[in-house]
Amino acid sequence: MGNNDKKQNSGWGLFITVIITVLILAAAPVYQTWLASLFITDVEQFREYLKSSDRDFYQFLFTAFGVLAAVAGYLTYKSRQEAKQEMEELKKQLEDKKQEIEGKIIQIENEVNAKKEAMDRYCDQIKQSLEQIMNEFIKKAGEKEKLIDQAAAKVATTAEQKMAEITGIQLPTPRDTESQKQAKELFNNGVGAYQAGELERAIDFWTRAIQIKPDYEVIYYNRGVARVKKGDHDGAIEDFTRAIQIKPDYEAAYSNRGFARRKKGDHDGAIEDYTRAIQIKPDYADAYYNRGFARVKKGDLDGALEDYTRAIQIKPDDAAAYYNLACLWSIKGDVGKCASFLRRAIELDVKYLEMARKDKDFEAVRNDKAIAEILGKPPGNSVTPS
Repeated sequence: MGNNDKKQNSGWGLFITVIITVLILAAAPVYQTWLASLFITDVEQFREYLKSSDRDFYQFLFTAFGVLAAVAGYLTYKSRQEAKQEMEELKKQLEDKKQEIEGKIIQIENEVNAKKEAMDRYCDQIKQSLEQIMNEFIKKAGEKEKLIDQAAAKVATTAEQKMAEITGIQLPTPRDTESQKQAKELFNNGVGAYQAGELERAIDFWTRAIQIKPDYEVIYYNRGVARVKKGDHDGAIEDFTRAIQIKPDYEAAYSNRGFARRKKGDHDGAIEDYTRAIQIKPDYADAYYNRGFARVKKGDLDGALEDYTRAIQIKPDDAAAYYNLACLWSIKGDVGKCASFLRRAIELDVKYLEMARKDKDFEAVRNDKAIAEILGKPPGNSVTPS
């Protein structure tokens, strides 16, 4: 409430007080007589009172009392009006505070929304950047996978040479029982059939031998080799597993089971079997070679390099291992090592010269002077293999 309202209320209060005072003064003789009648019960005394000279004093006393009552009423009225004005002002202040707080809330909400929009834009930018990085990664991974597949395809041309061959003829001994002699005879017939390329007859002979002597591990082993040759990898795995159960340290059975597992695409199982064969026979060069091939299939080129390197340390004339090392170093971009291993592979076996001329693993280094000299083609004039 403004100052004008306050002055107006104060004026009205004073006016009302004056009116009340006038009314009290005008009516003083009446209520004076009335009050006297209340306290003076004797008629004669009352008449004497009306004639008494003290009547003016009492009249003044009662008048003063009325004025005081009027002033007290005015003060009470004024206090109530001031309290009301204070309440109105407080209410207005609260309303102003409410509006101020609501304004602050709206401001904070706007700031939060603005920051949220900025954060959303930032997240979108990060998402786009991550998508670009992921696309680049996928692209490069695809290129690497292509190189790995090329390396794996090349290794497959020589991997077949690394399967352990069958156990040869088993000569009878004087201590053999009749059943043992029969089993050895069937076993040897199977060896002859296998060497003649008659895999079905060899498998039949060895199956009959197993029926006579079911704890003869070399029979299971040989039948497993024949089954691999036939493409029956599941049957081969069963036979190699049975041979290992009879003879737990049968390193050749572990190695060939790894070979069959790799043929089925079980590269982890193959690596496990090759590793076990190496534990039994630490100088098992072919097991290192084959594990290197399985690691290439898994994309572990560094592990494959270690295995092929160990294979040539044990078997320095392993041309296939040298050739595969040349291919891997070509893929990894080390031309010097590639040339060194390729040259040695061709020295050990000239067939790798023609293979290298057609092998796509050497595309990246084919025009290098050292590689071109090894392949017998001038640098820059090499023909892209079909």
